[in-house]
Amino acid sequence: MRIKATIVAVATLVFSLPAPVHAEPNDAQAPVLKTSLVGGKVLVWVSAQLRDRFETHDERDLDPETRSEYITQRARLGVGVKFFERFSVYVELQDVRRWGSETSTLMDYSADGLDAHQAWGQVRLVAGLHLKIGRQEITFDDHRIIGNVNWTMQARAFDAARLFYKHKAFYAETFFARVAEKQDGTGTTEADRSLVGAYFKLTKLKIFKPSVLYVAELDWDNKVTRNRHTIGTRLLGGIKGFTYSLAFYYQAGTQGSTKFSSYLFANRLGYRLKVRTRPGVELWADLLSGDRDQTDSVNRSFDTLYATNHKFYGFMDFFLNIPVHTGGRGLQDFGGRLHISPINKLWFAIDYHLFRLMVPDPSGDQGLGHEVDLTLRYKLLKWVSLQAGYGVMVPLQGLQSLKGGNDHTEHWFYAQSNIAF
Repeated sequence: MRIKATIVAVATLVFSLPAPVHAEPNDAQAPVLKTSLVGGKVLVWVSAQLRDRFETHDERDLDPETRSEYITQRARLGVGVKFFERFSVYVELQDVRRWGSETSTLMDYSADGLDAHQAWGQVRLVAGLHLKIGRQEITFDDHRIIGNVNWTMQARAFDAARLFYKHKAFYAETFFARVAEKQDGTGTTEADRSLVGAYFKLTKLKIFKPSVLYVAELDWDNKVTRNRHTIGTRLLGGIKGFTYSLAFYYQAGTQGSTKFSSYLFANRLGYRLKVRTRPGVELWADLLSGDRDQTDSVNRSFDTLYATNHKFYGFMDFFLNIPVHTGGRGLQDFGGRLHISPINKLWFAIDYHLFRLMVPDPSGDQGLGHEVDLTLRYKLLKWVSLQAGYGVMVPLQGLQSLKGGNDHTEHWFYAQSNIAF
């Protein structure tokens, strides 16, 4: 009965609600409907999205007796207005829910999942210099430190103020975001938590686009209880089908008597043939430091902060929260991707990951597992795409130790539709 129900749910989703989705969460900006008023001095635009996803997966606990099947949905509607090329305001409402989560088809009308995903105003101070204030998505580079986590239905947004300068040769920004407010009347947060930082990127040369990012986390409870600083650089470029990305970040700071000292190194190389089917290959090696002695006063586990980790460390999300999901022992991720477009509008990719702990666990085990992810995406119309994927995780002893000692192979499948304009 479960298999039959799964087939019916997948068929219903795929054939009744077509939709654009990408294999990675940082998909391109959806098209928008625009119109000009007052002789072109006022621009109004509207964006909307309906995204539904069926998922069936084991519970990432290596236990064959636990399994989940559900359908989630995102519905968005955004309206923006730009006045005289100088001031813009944008409000985007979002409803996120699981199908069947309402307590009644008639009596539940409380709109529990409705929220303002974005609500910001932006003003051009002088040519190239802009100030943007309000609820907004923030992403830098490839989302390794701060990303919008678009794979999740709710995605991520910050309450922030950003001052940025756009030039034809570079981009520069400073920002402040309040992540948690202690004085909210609920007593749910131990301290006020804020992010401050700066970002700079050279953009003119295709073969060489370096960037620098600095992020400071400041927790306040009458005094600073934690200050952790993340600083790093990313080199990006490509030529004649070849692409590369090199990134290095270092974390330092203090929390009480504990000091932070950790690093992340990531390397990606790719090549795509310029033929009709666009076949390509990508190889990667990611190293995140771990803490060998978790009883001393130095924390050596790299924290990926507000990254879009679904994009990097396997689509099955075994290592979504780093360092928690690796027991603070860091992570090694070696792998690659093969991708091709066998026919027009169809894209297929296969990813492989070999996961290992950076620091062996107390029993000396370091291997976590082998993960293979298959992704199929079809662009049905300009605003409509379909996507499906399958993942399998073959655990090794290190992952069994983290999850409780079982050796059950985990499986995951999803089918997704996306309508966006």
